[in-house]
Amino acid sequence: MIPAALSLRYARALVELAEKEGRLEAVASGLEQLSALCTQYDELQAVMHHPGFSVEQRTSVFNELMKRLNVDELLRPFMGLVIEKDRLAALKGISSAVQSLTDERLGRVRARAVSARALSDAQYDAVKRALEAKIGQTVLLETETNASLIAGLQVQIGSELYDGTVKGRLDRLGQQLLAK
Repeated sequence: MIPAALSLRYARALVELAEKEGRLEAVASGLEQLSALCTQYDELQAVMHHPGFSVEQRTSVFNELMKRLNVDELLRPFMGLVIEKDRLAALKGISSAVQSLTDERLGRVRARAVSARALSDAQYDAVKRALEAKIGQTVLLETETNASLIAGLQVQIGSELYDGTVKGRLDRLGQQLLAK
């Protein structure tokens, strides 16, 4: 297990370089794509973790992958360093930290909204505007559905959870009744 502090060090170095080069968004997006693919495909997991693959073989695989994904060229030497230092196991953590640092530097925050039914475009826009007005930052809103919520909306921003769902209200009511 690679410590979060180590992932954060790599992420800070990459973010500082990308920001200096004016390519922060492209680098963060490219790294996120790489990390997602590595998590998704067993073949890439094998390349990352199997001791039978040499540094050169891993570098070759990742160079080809980056070429096919058309990610920012700044990632090529960075990934080379990650591979050389045997830190591929930290790629997901590094990517997550890069995304957080990028959001912080660009004055935005990520939020996740869960509703019983899919939000219409108008509802999505209204929720996004309301959140931006409440927190004073640009909101990158991801949505998902969960029919068990019955109705309403549950929004998570960082560690804060705002629950306006029928299920949430019923749960709180049940807890109050049990407490008496």
